[in-house]
Order: sequence, then structure tokens, then C-alpha cells
Amino acid sequence: PTADSVTTSVGHRQALTWTSNDLATLLNAVDPDGDPLTVTWTGGEAYGSLGYDSATDSYLYQAGATVGDGVTFGSHVVVHEGVEIGDGVLVQDHVILGKAPSLAPTSSAAGREVGRLVIGAGDRVCAGAIVFAGAQIGERAIVGDQAYVRERSVVGAHTVIGRGSAVDNDVAIGKRVRIQTMVYVTANSVIED
Repeated sequence: PTADSVTTSVGHRQALTWTSNDLATLLNAVDPDGDPLTVTWTGGEAYGSLGYDSATDSYLYQAGATVGDGVTFGSHVVVHEGVEIGDGVLVQDHVILGKAPSLAPTSSAAGREVGRLVIGAGDRVCAGAIVFAGAQIGERAIVGDQAYVRERSVVGAHTVIGRGSAVDNDVAIGKRVRIQTMVYVTANSVIED
């Protein structure tokens, strides 16, 4: 691990700052009272796992992920291998980042390279959202509560994907677009700026 420091904010108590080259030390330091856990990351790459608390079942996994400065994670967050998260990103509770797609052999998307998930600087990934491996989310975009963005989709800067919306695979969405609540964007669609 090469992180400079990690700040944890537990409930309404004062934030604690951890400076360590061994993030495993946090495993015994997270949320001893079972309050909601927030982790703010300051710079670098993380390898291995960070922050599992059996009392709250909170889990944050960073296998080969690159995390920018000032990134904040809520509780019950999963970050899969190879995810790149820009500076100042807010990842709320119950988010999954970099999930590998499960495809049927007859799927038109099966067998194609997925790549890594890139989350742009200043993005907001809201509660319960799932953003698949291979997607690219532009800077200062918002992925709403319970929304999902599938593999190889590109979401432009300052774009909003509304609550519960689904962006299927291989979609291109331009800059400053507003996808409202519960919208389904079919595979291979293009929505311009």
C-alpha cells in the first residue's frame, strides 16, 4: 500500500486520521461501536482489503485500485480490482464499483474486452449504485441512487444518471446530459451533448 493517510469518521464523533503504509492495521480500527463508517482516502494506490467490520458488515475492497485524493467512501462499499477513482469523488453507501458482467454465451456483448472502470474527479456515486468494469464516468457526473451503468459505456462530464436508471452496455452519453429517474438506455445507444 502507498496511501499517505486515511481519515475515518464514525457517527457524530470526531474524525480520526491514520497514517500507515499497512492498511491492514485499519481492520482492527474501524467503527468499534457499530456506527456507520465513512473512509476518506488521501492519495495513492491500495492493494488488498481495507476495512471489514463484522459488527456492521461493512466492507471496502481495494485490489489494485487507484484512488485519488479526498475520496470519501460510505459503508458497505465494494471496489473491485483495477478501478480508477479520481480526486474528490463521493461514493455513498452500498455501492459496487468495477463489477464484472455476467453474460450468457449467446449475449451480443459476450467475449468482448471489458477493461477497467474509470470514475472521474468530483463524481458522485449515490447509494446502491452499480458501475460495471469498463465503464467511464466523466468528471463531476452523478450516478443516482440504485442506478447502474454497464460495461464499456461512457458517461460525459457533468452528466446526471437519475435514480434507478439503467445504462446498458456500450452506450455513449455526452456532456451535461440529464437522464431522469427510472430511465432505461438500451445497449449501443448514443445520446449527444
